[in-house]
Amino acid sequence: MLTALRVKMQGSEHIKLKQMKKITCLLLTVIAIVLMGCSRDNDDIIVSSQQLSQTIWEGSRVSYDSEGNPHDKTTFILEFISDTEGKCAIQNSSTKAFAFQYAIEKTILSFKGKYPVSGEWYITDSSKDKITLLSYRSDKTIITLNRIN
Repeated sequence: MLTALRVKMQGSEHIKLKQMKKITCLLLTVIAIVLMGCSRDNDDIIVSSQQLSQTIWEGSRVSYDSEGNPHDKTTFILEFISDTEGKCAIQNSSTKAFAFQYAIEKTILSFKGKYPVSGEWYITDSSKDKITLLSYRSDKTIITLNRIN
């Protein structure tokens, strides 16, 4: 009888061990899913001056009033000549193309030049062929750049 009791106890310990392994596996799976879901959204936003160097982009700059209505749109061409300098030509304008300097610091693209690309812009989205920039000066303003070469 004592032997039967030992076998029964060993069997219940084996069942408890199996249950603990299942619970541990389930917890590890849940933790992995939670950690993958907590990644920052802008980790995918990677733009470098080396990527922009020697590329040409068509841009549109749209400003919005306090009610979200667009009230000013400018289209232009940006040529990133090197990893620090470029040229901008405003389309449908008698203004000549002008030179600008630029720098990228994490998710901020800074331009030293004239309208429409002067100032600091937050990079809100980027891919190989499209970059979206955001700035709040007096109005919310968005620049969308589409690569053309």
